[in-house]
Amino acid sequence: MSVHDDDFGSAGLAGARPGERWRNMTDRFWYQLVSSLRRPCEQCLKLHGRLSPNPWGQIHPHCECESIPVAPGELAPLPVANPPEVLGRIGAEGLRQLLGEEVAALLSAGLVGYDDLVDGDWRFTSAEDLVRRKGLTRERMTAAGIPPAIAARLAGPPG
Repeated sequence: MSVHDDDFGSAGLAGARPGERWRNMTDRFWYQLVSSLRRPCEQCLKLHGRLSPNPWGQIHPHCECESIPVAPGELAPLPVANPPEVLGRIGAEGLRQLLGEEVAALLSAGLVGYDDLVDGDWRFTSAEDLVRRKGLTRERMTAAGIPPAIAARLAGPPG
């Protein structure tokens, strides 16, 4: 657990619900991490919208996240992150890089939704788990426009 994880819970932020903005009712500045969402990594997404009493540093080399100050009495710039909603704001190429070609294909074909891809703790669902959970067959995937090679990989050997 990082210093940011400990500090996040200590300010009563656990009561904030996804979609709500946190008001800084402390007497000091807090900092909200904001990912650019252009091509985020999994770690940046997990921290997107999180708050800490300390400025956030770069999460990794080439990190495009910002540490936005929240003054006492002010509202945080972003609401508490709702993982499926945040994924919906990432472009197709960023999703492909983040989730993989197979998951991006299932999403693009409309066979799964953003709610299927991630849980509230930012755990991503694998393409194989999505296919199993949704009961997707090779035929259904190819009929929805999934390339045959991807459908075969995900569905396994025929019958």
